[in-house]
Amino acid sequence: MKNLQRLILPFVYLIIFVPGLYSESLDNTAFVLLTGSESFRVGNYSLDALEKELATTSNLPDPQLDGEYLIMPHDETNRWAATLSWGVEWPAVYGARDKEAKKRLDAAAKNLYLERINKLAEIKHLLLDYILCRHKLILLDSLSANISNIEKLALQSYEAREMSLLDVNKIKIETANIHGVKAATINEEAALVNSLSNIYGKDCLPLLGKMDLEFPEPLSSEIEYAKLNLPAVDAALAEMEVAKQQKKVSKMESLPSLTIGYKHAYEDWMHFNGAVLGISIPVFSSKGKRAAAEAAIAESEVKADVAKSEAISETNSYIRQLSIIKNQLKELEPLLKNIDYNTPLLKAYNAGLITLIDYLTEQNYYTTAKIDFLNLQYTAASIGIDLSKYTTVNKFSTNDSGF
Repeated sequence: MKNLQRLILPFVYLIIFVPGLYSESLDNTAFVLLTGSESFRVGNYSLDALEKELATTSNLPDPQLDGEYLIMPHDETNRWAATLSWGVEWPAVYGARDKEAKKRLDAAAKNLYLERINKLAEIKHLLLDYILCRHKLILLDSLSANISNIEKLALQSYEAREMSLLDVNKIKIETANIHGVKAATINEEAALVNSLSNIYGKDCLPLLGKMDLEFPEPLSSEIEYAKLNLPAVDAALAEMEVAKQQKKVSKMESLPSLTIGYKHAYEDWMHFNGAVLGISIPVFSSKGKRAAAEAAIAESEVKADVAKSEAISETNSYIRQLSIIKNQLKELEPLLKNIDYNTPLLKAYNAGLITLIDYLTEQNYYTTAKIDFLNLQYTAASIGIDLSKYTTVNKFSTNDSGF
């Protein structure tokens, strides 16, 4: 139960003591979606059920009652006998099994933690996609309004014979294209909301309505590799500990076990009382169990090495990408973030410095540049989500130092 508490209590603490502190952050929204899902509750129930199941593995065996009744031919007396026996394994077996159960429960908790780390990252990516859609829709709404204004100006110029029909149609085509892109973005947003609601088990729009729609700040590229959080490695090492303990259990199980009991028999009008003693020597089964444990140890060692190598390789790759993108963002941010280019373009058109087609072309250029800037922000935040799997300890940590 201790492992289960360490998985749940941090969230109880988060909800009770800091109810509004991170209520609008992407991270907190992701946690709420994950912990409110059916899969999260199923994971807790599964771990609890496993704990109760493993608690019985080191129990002493139950006593066994056997009986027999023999019907004799002709006038002879029927015979019967009853035996109460109890099989007892080598005493050290029970302690070894108890240790194995604890290690198996710890491995299950760490595998559940790894599963939740990956699921949390998946939810964060979906939320990031949602944020990108919202920003794009804001830009597209603004662009659509501006192009509608351009279209009105074009019709006025056409009626005044200052503009050709081809140029008017070009502007109408641009308007139709913007509407198409906007409709596709709305559909994408609806699909994301549906996916998140399926994870949450109910409508997630109230949560999304409270979420901060700013992209998370990119993580620092200064990573201390000695402090990497490697849940996949921890899970593999926990499985290795289970395999090692299984090997010890198999050694204990290869030792002889005893069966002792009491027998009462009735035969030829007489009652007999006696003792039953048996011995079992597991000659054939123990060797296979030890071989299986050895193979499991080797497998878990390889998994731990592979998980560590992959984590370091991915971390290096993420850091390189993040460094490049952060430089691009630093260069473009003062030029594109929260900058209104429509007003000066409209003034230039009204002053006769540019044509209406120039106005449309420049408007599209700056909107495309802003969308590219959004995509850069999105990519940086996305890399940050993947990098955080290795550089942060999440609130449902199964470490002994946690809850």
